[in-house]
Amino acid sequence: MKRSWVIYIFSAFLLASATASLAGSRVAGAQRLEPSGDQFIADESDAPISYLFFAEGTRSINVIGSTDDLDRARALRHGLEGMLYVRRGARSYVIRDLEALRRAQAILAPGDELVARQTALTAQQTTLAKRQDELAQAQNRLSRLQSQASSSDSRDLAREQDTLGQEIDVIGRVEDSLGRGVSSLGREQALFTQEARVKLRRLLADTLRQGAASRID
Repeated sequence: MKRSWVIYIFSAFLLASATASLAGSRVAGAQRLEPSGDQFIADESDAPISYLFFAEGTRSINVIGSTDDLDRARALRHGLEGMLYVRRGARSYVIRDLEALRRAQAILAPGDELVARQTALTAQQTTLAKRQDELAQAQNRLSRLQSQASSSDSRDLAREQDTLGQEIDVIGRVEDSLGRGVSSLGREQALFTQEARVKLRRLLADTLRQGAASRID
């Protein structure tokens, strides 16, 4: 009878050990699963993160972060579909979920307006620089004429010089104003990028939680 009890106890011990081992394996396996939501946000907290957004039906690309993956993201895009490519550290994801893409487009829309303003400012600066060059050449021409002109002609040329100088002064003041606009725009762009990163990070966490982001490596 004692022998039967010993065998029973030993068998129960083996069964308990096997069950504990199996449970441990399952836990270990769960730890290796793809993180989602807030767990993903906590992981690789210092890893660089880049977003490349392709608007549906266009070839335009909005980039927050590095452009190192640009060729890879383009290769993953099907035609002119809407797509969000994300790389965080060693992990890369593609998001094609329509609701997620609408959120991404809304997040990035203010950046398009900032780019348009930057383009306009650059065009104005280019126009002013061209006009300044023309005025400088005109001044040089008048200076050469003054050196060879009679007294009456020289006075006329001096008045032309004064007129050119006044226009140059006006252009200088406009350039100063544009420079302040460029500085202000730079601060706006920095703030936009900071806020967009926070919102896109939350978008990525949400899509992972919902299973709407596909890991590609």
